[in-house]
Amino acid sequence: ALDSVLTKSQVGKMLLLLLEHESFRLEADSPPEVSSRESRNSWSTLRGDSKGDDPLDNDDFLRNLSKTTDGLENVLSTFVDASYASLLGLMPPKIDSTKFDTTSRTEESQKDDPSPAHLVPLSVLVDYAMSESCGKSADDCPPTLDFKGFVKWHLHLASNDTNEAIPISQTRLGPYMMELRLIASVLFGLRPASPAMERCLIEEIQRRHKYRYPRIKDGSSQPRGPLGTVWYVINADWLRQWNQFSKGKEGVTELGKIDNNMLLSEEGILSLKQGLHWKQDFELLEPLAWSALQAWHDGGPPITRSVVPFNPSKTDKHNSVSYSPARPSLMNTLDEYEIELYPLFVTVFLCDTASKGEPRPFQQYVPLSRYLPLEELVDKLCEGLGRDTSKPPHCRLWMMDNTGASLGRSATSPCKADDSLGWILDLDLTISDERNNRGVQPSKDENNISLMLEVRNEKDGTWPRTRLKMALEAGKESGENSEESEPALGDGIVGLYNMGNTCYLNSSIQCLSHTPVIRDYFTSKAYLHDINATNPLGYKGHLAQAFAHLVNSLWKKSENSIAPAKKTN
Repeated sequence: ALDSVLTKSQVGKMLLLLLEHESFRLEADSPPEVSSRESRNSWSTLRGDSKGDDPLDNDDFLRNLSKTTDGLENVLSTFVDASYASLLGLMPPKIDSTKFDTTSRTEESQKDDPSPAHLVPLSVLVDYAMSESCGKSADDCPPTLDFKGFVKWHLHLASNDTNEAIPISQTRLGPYMMELRLIASVLFGLRPASPAMERCLIEEIQRRHKYRYPRIKDGSSQPRGPLGTVWYVINADWLRQWNQFSKGKEGVTELGKIDNNMLLSEEGILSLKQGLHWKQDFELLEPLAWSALQAWHDGGPPITRSVVPFNPSKTDKHNSVSYSPARPSLMNTLDEYEIELYPLFVTVFLCDTASKGEPRPFQQYVPLSRYLPLEELVDKLCEGLGRDTSKPPHCRLWMMDNTGASLGRSATSPCKADDSLGWILDLDLTISDERNNRGVQPSKDENNISLMLEVRNEKDGTWPRTRLKMALEAGKESGENSEESEPALGDGIVGLYNMGNTCYLNSSIQCLSHTPVIRDYFTSKAYLHDINATNPLGYKGHLAQAFAHLVNSLWKKSENSIAPAKKTN
């Protein structure tokens, strides 16, 4: 209500919340190594508190924020960091913060941060706010702050002689209001009320991203941020239209959906066309900026690319990584980092105890950098499996034959040392270095690469692939025929009898059966590890078991035709 007022104690609490938010933002927007090294400098202390704790870290203090009868001394005796207050425009002009008592600073905090304290009493900030709201000295102001005075303080009207509109970023609550707008518009996807506000939010996101991911560091050129910084590729034509739209240009009243399909190759994956030009064909967006624009205008698909170490002298026509030529002014820098536009996309199989050493389908079209060590890929895959990557060697990576061969059913090859599957890769090397060392020539289809992630058994520390090989060798020595216990795969050319109108069902089954990823998943028994027998909404694995039985009948039996009746009931 317009007749509501705030006491000095409540004004003090409001200022504490603004300072807390500013402290959080400075830490969150700092480069990762800086924020981890300078974790949350103390921005306020309660006078007389030997521990130097922040009042807003106290749950009881937070629960009492809405109370109006709390003691005035509790809040106004707090000392706050003058630097944070100055950033928000809460400090009185021409004030000497060194004259205030800073005995609240403990010896331990002085050891952690030997810089001068620069603490000021919160009461000084409150008196300044009251003075700004009424246009008088603090002693002559009323003890409460009404709505009109609050607006005057918020808009700096006492110190603003002009009648011009003040940008929201320059108001006292501006940073906090911007945070609320970003949460609503980006995280919850609520479209801003005006195109101009869309532009304001995107520019704020870009400003924060540029500050958190520095472009130059220790003589290294990193125009798109340090190693690992993620960017989104977007259609340049659409972004140009959005720029016109957000600037209020005439003739642009509505936008269509984002359409990135024109940037993609015809391979059916998120691989970009060759010969694209930055700014002419595509632009690069910060992750939050992409999330915001996609939430407001829909469309896609999302195309992510990461920053990698880039050496112009090693770049060739097969390993095109940069969207712009090397600049002469940067040739003498220590390192150069650029976005890798054309990574490889590989198929990854999984080998664990559940698959008994055999590869089973895991992930398709996994982006693989040409310039980063293979360890980066392994760590990312293992984290997705919930494996502890701090205990090496936890996983190892194999280069597979593209047929998805296994020990039980593939022939040996001269280029594979000790396993018909392929060879174990050196995780300290890149995929290009590994292939060069093995003398493997890149094929026309560079994305036709199959890798296998072998996960070590946590219980006994053994490798599933090694155990399988030892078991097969032991079977050969004892004269056992492993082919009898596990029939080899045939050619899959087996028909299904039509029973009435089941020709449509049979056609679908044949398509699924001859999809290599699905076939291998069920013939290797890998599906058994993924069955959820407790889901009340599922079939407790019965459907998967029936389909597995049918697929195995099609690929591991000698009959030329099968009636699917008992398999589909």
